[in-house]
Amino acid sequence: MGSVNIPSAELATTCIETFLYGVFFVLSIISLLLLWQRQQMYGKRNSMSRISHATIMVFVVLVFIANTLHWIVEVVRVFEAFIYFSNGPLEYYGDLSRPTEIVQSAATIVVIVLTDAMFLYRLWIVWAYNIRVVIFPICTWLGLFVAGIGTIYQLTQMSFGESIWAGTLGDWLTTNVATSLCTNVYCTVMIAWRIWSMSSSLRPSIGARTMSVLATIIESAALYSIWSLFFLITFEAKTDLQVLSNETLPFIAGISFTLINVRVGLGWSQSAQSSTSISSVRFGQRMNHNNQQSYVMRPVAININQAVEQEPTGERYVADTFTEMSKSCV
Repeated sequence: MGSVNIPSAELATTCIETFLYGVFFVLSIISLLLLWQRQQMYGKRNSMSRISHATIMVFVVLVFIANTLHWIVEVVRVFEAFIYFSNGPLEYYGDLSRPTEIVQSAATIVVIVLTDAMFLYRLWIVWAYNIRVVIFPICTWLGLFVAGIGTIYQLTQMSFGESIWAGTLGDWLTTNVATSLCTNVYCTVMIAWRIWSMSSSLRPSIGARTMSVLATIIESAALYSIWSLFFLITFEAKTDLQVLSNETLPFIAGISFTLINVRVGLGWSQSAQSSTSISSVRFGQRMNHNNQQSYVMRPVAININQAVEQEPTGERYVADTFTEMSKSCV
């Protein structure tokens, strides 16, 4: 064991977890508002956008419920351990088969499974719904799902005072984080490669926005990946710091997930507002110019469909793909 004892680690974890939950709470609300806004803007015109936005909103709500449950149970456990449990916090936290411990662990697994599934969904969109690209992360995601069930079952079989590293529980926990880390790294690399390799086909205005999306996804994935490595290191070192890294992991996953929604969503909202403002100014200038003319302008017919059809197919395909991906991130 490390020099940090379990009660001290649990107290520190409760404070840090409360702070992270507050950050996650704010990001979740903003994310849902942005999703609702884009649902109203694009949902009526595009059935795929409507389905995409509805799907992500469901994921955000489910992750929010699971993380809220995790935080509530954490607070309950602190009160039970330090105030109501007569034998003291050391003995309380030493019983891994307690219902509160099982519920908290289940909430953690649910959050990780949901956020990884959302990453898979984004990868699928960026690669134009190519099933072959998502075969490997689907396998690692299924491994995470099975390992999560194994973890919960093993917790129910734990004896009082038995260490978290005893038996197969430690192996299940390691498998949980390792498979999730593989899923995130693979999806991040594949999304980054897809955007980078095809960004040269885009117009500068579209390319700049897609590269901004790329940077956001990489930064958010890096946050979760670094924290997952932190857990693996502290867990394999058999130090009680694993309490901190383990119990805060679902909040880091939730923050990483909603941070993509918020940053990309705010970026596209600002872009849309800027485009609207520019268009309004130009329209006003043209109207003012027309009012000053002494002759009547003849109507001119413009065949927009023909112009669109003449646009390079590659650029149009990539632009549509990344536009849909950006909308799905919001």
